[in-house]
Amino acid sequence: MSKLNPEVEIGDRIICLSMKGENDFMGEKGVVTGQNEMQIFVKWDNKGSSISMLKDEDKWLKEEDYHKKRKLKESSYLNVNELAEHTKVLKYFKMPEIKKYLDLLRETGIVNMLSSSPYLYMGKNTLKKEHYNVDSESFDDLVDMADKVKEIMIRGAMKVIEDEGKEITIENVNRTVQRYAPKILMFWVKHY
Repeated sequence: MSKLNPEVEIGDRIICLSMKGENDFMGEKGVVTGQNEMQIFVKWDNKGSSISMLKDEDKWLKEEDYHKKRKLKESSYLNVNELAEHTKVLKYFKMPEIKKYLDLLRETGIVNMLSSSPYLYMGKNTLKKEHYNVDSESFDDLVDMADKVKEIMIRGAMKVIEDEGKEITIENVNRTVQRYAPKILMFWVKHY
Protein backbone atom coordinates (compact mmCIF):
# COMPACT_ATOMS: atom_id res chain seq x y z
CA MET A 1 0.00 0.00 0.00
CA SER A 2 1.32 3.46 -0.77
CA LYS A 3 2.35 5.54 2.19
CA LEU A 4 1.43 9.21 2.47
CA ASN A 5 4.47 11.48 2.99
CA PRO A 6 7.08 8.71 2.68
CA GLU A 7 10.75 9.28 3.39
CA VAL A 8 12.46 10.54 0.24
CA GLU A 9 15.99 10.81 -1.08
CA ILE A 10 17.59 13.12 -3.63
CA GLY A 11 16.52 11.96 -7.09
CA ASP A 12 13.17 10.45 -5.97
CA ARG A 13 10.15 11.44 -8.03
CA ILE A 14 7.13 12.63 -6.07
CA ILE A 15 3.59 13.78 -6.75
CA CYS A 16 2.10 16.67 -4.80
CA LEU A 17 -1.28 15.76 -3.30
CA SER A 18 -1.73 19.05 -1.46
CA MET A 19 0.41 22.09 -0.72
CA LYS A 20 -0.77 24.74 1.74
CA GLY A 21 -1.51 27.98 -0.10
CA GLU A 22 -0.70 26.52 -3.54
CA ASN A 23 -3.85 24.84 -4.88
CA ASP A 24 -2.59 24.62 -8.46
CA PHE A 25 0.29 22.31 -7.44
CA MET A 26 -2.03 19.39 -6.68
CA GLY A 27 -1.09 16.47 -8.95
CA GLU A 28 2.18 18.04 -10.05
CA LYS A 29 5.22 15.78 -10.40
CA GLY A 30 8.79 16.64 -9.61
CA VAL A 31 12.26 15.47 -8.57
CA VAL A 32 13.58 15.81 -5.02
CA THR A 33 16.71 17.98 -5.10
CA GLY A 34 17.38 18.12 -1.35
CA GLN A 35 15.80 18.33 2.10
CA ASN A 36 16.23 19.44 5.69
CA GLU A 37 14.25 18.79 8.91
CA MET A 38 11.34 21.01 7.81
CA GLN A 39 11.07 20.86 4.02
CA ILE A 40 11.74 18.89 0.86
CA PHE A 41 13.23 20.81 -2.07
CA VAL A 42 11.62 19.83 -5.38
CA LYS A 43 12.20 20.79 -9.02
CA TRP A 44 8.66 20.59 -10.47
CA ASP A 45 8.29 19.22 -14.02
CA ASN A 46 5.54 21.47 -15.40
CA LYS A 47 5.80 24.53 -13.18
CA GLY A 48 9.49 25.10 -13.77
CA SER A 49 9.76 26.23 -10.19
CA SER A 50 11.46 24.88 -7.08
CA ILE A 51 8.81 25.51 -4.44
CA SER A 52 9.49 23.29 -1.42
CA MET A 53 7.13 20.86 0.28
CA LEU A 54 6.68 21.48 4.02
CA LYS A 55 7.02 18.16 5.86
CA ASP A 56 4.47 19.05 8.57
CA GLU A 57 1.78 20.57 6.34
CA ASP A 58 1.95 19.32 2.75
CA LYS A 59 1.03 15.87 1.36
CA TRP A 60 2.92 13.82 -1.25
CA LEU A 61 3.46 10.32 -2.59
CA LYS A 62 6.39 8.79 -4.37
CA GLU A 63 5.45 8.57 -8.04
CA GLU A 64 6.10 4.79 -8.14
CA ASP A 65 3.70 4.27 -5.18
CA TYR A 66 1.06 6.37 -6.90
CA HIS A 67 1.22 4.20 -10.02
CA LYS A 68 1.03 0.98 -7.96
CA LYS A 69 -2.05 2.29 -6.16
CA ARG A 70 -3.62 3.34 -9.47
CA LYS A 71 -3.04 -0.10 -11.03
CA LEU A 72 -4.65 -1.71 -7.99
CA LYS A 73 -7.67 0.57 -8.38
CA GLU A 74 -7.96 -0.23 -12.10
CA SER A 75 -7.85 -3.96 -11.41
CA SER A 76 -10.60 -3.56 -8.82
CA TYR A 77 -12.72 -1.79 -11.49
CA LEU A 78 -12.23 -4.85 -13.70
CA ASN A 79 -13.40 -7.04 -10.83
CA VAL A 80 -16.48 -4.83 -10.38
CA ASN A 81 -17.31 -5.11 -14.09
CA GLU A 82 -16.82 -8.87 -13.93
CA LEU A 83 -19.07 -9.02 -10.88
CA ALA A 84 -21.75 -7.04 -12.72
CA GLU A 85 -21.63 -9.55 -15.60
CA HIS A 86 -21.84 -12.47 -13.16
CA THR A 87 -24.82 -10.85 -11.48
CA LYS A 88 -26.62 -10.74 -14.83
CA VAL A 89 -25.83 -14.39 -15.47
CA LEU A 90 -27.26 -15.35 -12.09
CA LYS A 91 -30.28 -13.07 -12.52
CA TYR A 92 -31.38 -14.30 -15.94
CA PHE A 93 -30.25 -17.93 -16.16
CA LYS A 94 -30.83 -20.96 -13.91
CA MET A 95 -27.21 -21.78 -13.11
CA PRO A 96 -27.78 -24.97 -11.05
CA GLU A 97 -29.27 -26.73 -14.10
CA ILE A 98 -26.68 -25.29 -16.44
CA LYS A 99 -23.92 -26.36 -14.05
CA LYS A 100 -25.18 -29.98 -14.08
CA TYR A 101 -25.25 -29.90 -17.87
CA LEU A 102 -21.76 -28.45 -18.24
CA ASP A 103 -20.41 -30.93 -15.67
CA LEU A 104 -21.89 -33.77 -17.74
CA LEU A 105 -20.51 -32.27 -20.94
CA ARG A 106 -17.04 -32.20 -19.41
CA GLU A 107 -17.46 -35.78 -18.20
CA THR A 108 -18.29 -37.00 -21.72
CA GLY A 109 -15.10 -35.48 -23.14
CA ILE A 110 -16.74 -34.84 -26.52
CA VAL A 111 -15.55 -31.22 -26.73
CA ASN A 112 -12.86 -28.90 -25.39
CA MET A 113 -14.72 -27.06 -22.63
CA LEU A 114 -13.24 -23.69 -23.59
CA SER A 115 -15.10 -23.89 -26.89
CA SER A 116 -18.26 -25.48 -25.56
CA SER A 117 -20.58 -22.47 -25.26
CA PRO A 118 -22.62 -23.46 -28.38
CA TYR A 119 -23.57 -26.68 -26.56
CA LEU A 120 -25.67 -24.55 -24.21
CA TYR A 121 -28.12 -23.81 -27.02
CA MET A 122 -27.73 -26.59 -29.59
CA GLY A 123 -30.48 -28.84 -28.21
CA LYS A 124 -31.05 -32.57 -28.24
CA ASN A 125 -31.40 -33.22 -31.99
CA THR A 126 -28.30 -31.28 -33.02
CA LEU A 127 -26.28 -32.83 -30.20
CA LYS A 128 -27.25 -36.36 -31.29
CA LYS A 129 -26.54 -35.53 -34.94
CA GLU A 130 -23.11 -34.01 -34.17
CA HIS A 131 -22.04 -36.92 -31.96
CA TYR A 132 -23.92 -39.88 -33.46
CA ASN A 133 -21.07 -42.30 -32.69
CA VAL A 134 -20.83 -41.59 -28.94
CA ASP A 135 -22.29 -44.30 -26.75
CA SER A 136 -22.05 -43.76 -23.01
CA GLU A 137 -24.36 -43.29 -20.07
CA SER A 138 -23.09 -39.76 -19.38
CA PHE A 139 -23.70 -38.81 -23.03
CA ASP A 140 -27.26 -40.18 -22.81
CA ASP A 141 -27.82 -38.07 -19.68
CA LEU A 142 -26.39 -35.05 -21.51
CA VAL A 143 -28.77 -35.59 -24.45
CA ASP A 144 -31.70 -35.84 -22.01
CA MET A 145 -30.80 -32.44 -20.53
CA ALA A 146 -29.95 -30.63 -23.79
CA ASP A 147 -33.45 -29.34 -24.62
CA LYS A 148 -34.07 -28.21 -21.03
CA VAL A 149 -30.83 -26.18 -21.03
CA LYS A 150 -31.65 -24.75 -24.45
CA GLU A 151 -35.02 -23.65 -23.05
CA ILE A 152 -33.31 -22.05 -20.01
CA MET A 153 -31.05 -20.13 -22.39
CA ILE A 154 -33.99 -18.93 -24.50
CA ARG A 155 -36.07 -17.87 -21.48
CA GLY A 156 -33.07 -16.09 -19.97
CA ALA A 157 -32.38 -14.28 -23.24
CA MET A 158 -36.00 -13.16 -23.42
CA LYS A 159 -35.75 -11.70 -19.89
CA VAL A 160 -32.55 -9.85 -20.88
CA ILE A 161 -34.20 -8.43 -23.99
CA GLU A 162 -37.26 -7.40 -22.02
CA ASP A 163 -35.15 -5.64 -19.36
CA GLU A 164 -33.17 -3.87 -22.09
CA GLY A 165 -36.47 -2.55 -23.49
CA LYS A 166 -35.99 -4.18 -26.87
CA GLU A 167 -38.47 -6.07 -29.01
CA ILE A 168 -38.49 -9.84 -28.54
CA THR A 169 -37.78 -11.26 -31.99
CA ILE A 170 -36.14 -14.52 -33.05
CA GLU A 171 -33.07 -12.57 -34.20
CA ASN A 172 -32.76 -10.73 -30.88
CA VAL A 173 -33.22 -13.95 -28.91
CA ASN A 174 -30.58 -15.78 -30.99
CA ARG A 175 -28.16 -12.87 -30.68
CA THR A 176 -28.65 -12.63 -26.92
CA VAL A 177 -28.30 -16.38 -26.38
CA GLN A 178 -25.05 -16.33 -28.35
CA ARG A 179 -23.85 -13.27 -26.41
CA TYR A 180 -24.55 -14.81 -23.00
CA ALA A 181 -23.42 -18.39 -23.65
CA PRO A 182 -19.69 -17.55 -23.36
CA LYS A 183 -20.37 -15.46 -20.24
CA ILE A 184 -22.20 -18.38 -18.64
CA LEU A 185 -19.38 -20.73 -19.58
CA MET A 186 -16.79 -18.37 -18.03
CA PHE A 187 -18.91 -18.11 -14.88
CA TRP A 188 -18.96 -21.93 -14.68
CA VAL A 189 -15.19 -22.10 -15.24
CA LYS A 190 -14.44 -19.55 -12.52
CA HIS A 191 -16.95 -20.58 -9.88
CA TYR A 192 -17.53 -24.32 -10.18
